[in-house]
Amino acid sequence: MPRTITARVNGAAIRTFRVLRNLNTRELAERVETTAQHISNVELETRPCSAVLAQRIADALAVDCDAILREPLTVTAAQRKRTTGTAA
Repeated sequence: MPRTITARVNGAAIRTFRVLRNLNTRELAERVETTAQHISNVELETRPCSAVLAQRIADALAVDCDAILREPLTVTAAQRKRTTGTAA
């Protein structure tokens, strides 16, 4: 089973962008295909966020993914191999 790569997100930044776009947690959750509780937990940084979900959130908020990350998301060949089964 592939492992999920997690992203260190800036929950406060996600909340700020969400509020600026007049979205509540339920509306953002619908756009990224998760639950409002999960969005709340990501914003509070009490639950890890997958790199895929971080990208979906950034897309839904119309911001670059780097705008919601605490540190750049880099995937090493070893991580890629663990998640996809290939190093390429």
